[in-house]
Amino acid sequence: MTNTPREARRLATTPRQVLLVLGALISGVALVFSPLRAADEAEPAEGGADSPAIGAQRHAGQQPAIRVGEDLEFQVKWGVVPAGTATMRVVSKETFEDHPCYRVVATATSNQVFDKVYPVRDHFESFMDADDLKSWAFKKHLREGTFRRDQIVRKDHAAGKAYYHDGQVCDMTPNSHDVLSAFYYVRTLPLTEGNEFYLSSHTDRKNYPIKVNVLGRERVEVPAGTFDCIVVEPTLRSGDFIKNEGSLKIWLTDDERRIPVQMKSKIPVGSIAVVLEKYVRP
Repeated sequence: MTNTPREARRLATTPRQVLLVLGALISGVALVFSPLRAADEAEPAEGGADSPAIGAQRHAGQQPAIRVGEDLEFQVKWGVVPAGTATMRVVSKETFEDHPCYRVVATATSNQVFDKVYPVRDHFESFMDADDLKSWAFKKHLREGTFRRDQIVRKDHAAGKAYYHDGQVCDMTPNSHDVLSAFYYVRTLPLTEGNEFYLSSHTDRKNYPIKVNVLGRERVEVPAGTFDCIVVEPTLRSGDFIKNEGSLKIWLTDDERRIPVQMKSKIPVGSIAVVLEKYVRP
């Protein structure tokens, strides 16, 4: 199969797209308890902050799925073509600015084939509250071809502000998550078939509204094994990659671990699949 240079560049960025898409959509799930939009443009949403069920979910969203030492490694493919790997690790439990936190690290790396066209070496890091998993700080280090970007954001939840490394201060929904803390938080929720969530997230200086549907259960087979899973389908109402309903699905193990086993997404040049290759659960 022959790809144009433009297609090759898009395919080479697949690992990063997967992480950012995944993080952006799941960050919405994690904000079940926040309004869909900022207060000055809020609109009613089913299952909003006043819903008793939401409060119950927040109380239930505790730690079985979060363990220091958990290490997840994924294969990333464009169609049947290997594109790279992605990893997610709960590295440690430590203190950040007097807040007990989990330190979580994710990476996206293109493989040797795509390295020849457009090498990707991206690194993401989150300090998420050890109690409710909200984000206190987020760092990203992007190396994609000749593109370079480094970003650090620190969050003041009481003030509803996000402070960026370059001095910019952005309005932010209190108790919001970054793309990693949100991903881990949603794994702690008691996801029930038929549930529908309307959420918001703050990433890259903006607040993104998201809708998430819990579709049902499926058994899937991936390199790491065969798993009974809960299937979640998100819809981003704005964002860089995913905008249309049904464009991304995520399979989480149907147990207290909620391990992400498989992710499938449509992109402009086909589709991507992310499958769990191996994992460590201490």
